[in-house]
Amino acid sequence: MQRIILLASFCVLPLAINAQQTPDLQNGVRIKVTDRGGHSTAGVLLSKSGDSISYIVADSAIVRVALSNVRSIEVSHGHNHLEGALKGGLLGTGIGVLTGAVVGAVTYKKPHVC
Repeated sequence: MQRIILLASFCVLPLAINAQQTPDLQNGVRIKVTDRGGHSTAGVLLSKSGDSISYIVADSAIVRVALSNVRSIEVSHGHNHLEGALKGGLLGTGIGVLTGAVVGAVTYKKPHVC
């Protein structure tokens, strides 16, 4: 029983530590802030201090919120079009090779030797 309690405490400990840390935020990045009540707002980070963050939302209003009232902060890394093109190209190539192999195997006829 003690092992189960110890194991459970080790599983929960990283979550508790992670909830108190803020990511390495840089000014100017797009963020999505979710408060303790579950309400989310998105904006651009203006500044971060030890106990609060300030960001500007779409209607140019500056929002300052205490980190103690924040459930999560998500940082947008943007879209990488090259990565998407490579993934799509590899997926398309794989589907094409597989389809060609199946069609070739189904329609193959042994040639007659003269």
